[in-house]
Amino acid sequence: MSSFQSVFETFSANYKHNDMVIGDNGKIVDDTSSNGGGYCMCEKVIPKIGEIRFEFEILRIANWCEVGIGFREMIKQNEYKGDGQGKGSYLLGNSGSTYFHLSNNTQGKAFNFQVNDIVIIEVSVEHKYIKWSKSNSQDYLITQIDTSQDLYPCVYMKNSKIKIK
Repeated sequence: MSSFQSVFETFSANYKHNDMVIGDNGKIVDDTSSNGGGYCMCEKVIPKIGEIRFEFEILRIANWCEVGIGFREMIKQNEYKGDGQGKGSYLLGNSGSTYFHLSNNTQGKAFNFQVNDIVIIEVSVEHKYIKWSKSNSQDYLITQIDTSQDLYPCVYMKNSKIKIK
């Protein structure tokens, strides 16, 4: 892998489930609803060339929290709901569960994360992969991704709070 591009990411005030609240100039997303939870997308598209890296700091998990990337238009059409095969995202959940738009080759092993953990995500559209790892840990998971549409960093959560680093 080559050097990573640094991107200044913020959560979108427009591309999100209605229950999500954006704070700290777009750096924090908070969901305190009693409804079913939903997605919040980031503003900037993942570049087609090169590799990018971003980090999510987990501030609160009351129900569940999933982090990864997704097709913004497909997720918007689904009203910012639904994870799993064919739903437009590649997510790793706090309990170690995975939700992939398409199931492909994986390396490593899904892992749990909790409050105060930092989940590091590396993506290459060019090489068609996403990698999740956790700071201060050897844990990692890599899977192939569908790159037929623009991809964006995103979270899918209920009663959780996340900061993008």
